[in-house]
Amino acid sequence: LIALLPVDLAGIGEEQNEHMGSDGEQEHHLTLAEAAAARFGAVCTVLLTPAGEMRRPHPGLLPAELRHEDGLLTKPAVRAAALALLRPEPRHTVWDLGAGSGSVALEAACLAHEGRVVAVERTPSRALDIQENRRRFGAASVDVCLGTVPQCLPRLPDPHRIFIGGGLSGDGAHNLLEQVCRRLLPGGRLVVSCILLDTLARCRAFFEGLGWPAEVMQIQSAQSRPLGQDIFLAAANPVFLLAVDKPEQEKDED
Repeated sequence: LIALLPVDLAGIGEEQNEHMGSDGEQEHHLTLAEAAAARFGAVCTVLLTPAGEMRRPHPGLLPAELRHEDGLLTKPAVRAAALALLRPEPRHTVWDLGAGSGSVALEAACLAHEGRVVAVERTPSRALDIQENRRRFGAASVDVCLGTVPQCLPRLPDPHRIFIGGGLSGDGAHNLLEQVCRRLLPGGRLVVSCILLDTLARCRAFFEGLGWPAEVMQIQSAQSRPLGQDIFLAAANPVFLLAVDKPEQEKDED
C-alpha cells in the first residue's frame, strides 16, 4: 500500500489501482467516504490528492494574514532585510527567538524549506498565535517552543542560523548571547534586531569581545497613509539589524 498524503485532508479525492500492470488491473476514482465503504484486492496502490491548492507560507506576509497581539509583529520591511542578512539555506535549522507572531519563522521556512525552523516564545498567548499562523499556512517545518531563553535552549536542535527579535535590553542579555553563540554551529550566522541604542551598544560590545566582526544595518521605512484627498508617508521607528558570523574554527586561547 502506497499513500501520498496532502497537508490538508479536507476535500480530497482518492485514486486507487488494483493489480497495476497486470491483465486484471482496475482503476477507481473515489471520495474518502466511497473508498471506506468499498472492498479491494490485496495488491493496491492508493494516491490521495487534495482538491484545492496547497497552503504554504510566502515572503511578504501581510499583518491581516496573521493572528498577532496588538500589532506586535516584525514589520515587512524589517523582516525582508533581516532574512536577507540571515541568508538561510534549504536544509538549515533556524531559530527565531522571541518569535511574537512567528512572521519571521514562517518566512524563514520558505527559504529553509528542507530544514527546520524553531519559533521560541515565552508568552503563552503569543505562542498560540504562532500555532494558529503555522496552521493557516500549513507550515509543517515550523516548530513552536513555549519557553524562556536560554532555559529552553538545551532541548532544541543546534542551529545554522539564529534570529533574535527582542529580549536583549535587560541585565541578562550577556548570558543570553553567550548561551546562544555557544549553540550556533561553526560557520553559522546570527542576526539581532535592536530598537534601543543601548541594546545595540551592548550587542556590539559583546561580539567585539568575541572577536566576531559585526555588520550593522539601519532600517528606516515609511508607509503611506490617506490625508484629505492625498497621502502622506508615516515613518516607522528605526530598527537596527546587527549580523555576525561564527568562525568555522574558534581561535585557541592563550
